[in-house]
Amino acid sequence: MSAQPVHEEPDPQDPAVILGLLPERERATFRREYRKRVLAAADDMSGYRDLQAFLHRWALRARLLEQRLREEPDYYETLAHEAAAIRAGTVTTVPIEEALAEALGISADEAEALWTEKVAAARAARQNRA
Repeated sequence: MSAQPVHEEPDPQDPAVILGLLPERERATFRREYRKRVLAAADDMSGYRDLQAFLHRWALRARLLEQRLREEPDYYETLAHEAAAIRAGTVTTVPIEEALAEALGISADEAEALWTEKVAAARAARQNRA
């Protein structure tokens, strides 16, 4: 019986893997934010969890951007056009409560209560991180 080399898939949360997947225009932002979190983790070990979460988010972002740009090469141009339309007020919008009610099949009052609860939880989580 001979030993076979083990082929390991690269860790998707490896910063080098993330950089390799990211479009050029995203790389400087990733590097800057990564450096900030690495330095924070070096000074305070509690920052390590933040670094792990950061790498997880960017790994997901890199894979999604890679897929999106493959499917829609002019994605960034489309995004810029949509952002300009939003700023100009020429886009039809729907209140979040209405969208939630429709998507979840609940009443407008239930949707409003749900959204209020989600916003309060997000604020509390943000305050706990600070």
